[in-house]
Amino acid sequence: MKQELPLCIGFIDDPGPFSSLETWELFLTEVQALPEWTLKVDMIRGIERMISLKRRESQNKGEALVR
Repeated sequence: MKQELPLCIGFIDDPGPFSSLETWELFLTEVQALPEWTLKVDMIRGIERMISLKRRESQNKGEALVR
């Protein structure tokens, strides 16, 4: 007989502002995998904004090294 695990509901700690782009992308994947009934739409928007910021930071660092 398959035993179902209890459903745990709690807060999800997002990566900090100094976390890497890869960490934020992984976090986005994890949040997107949450059930649809969770309030994740605003969270996903915030994560996508942070990923965009991290990508710009990465591009700016690359341009600074070329100079």
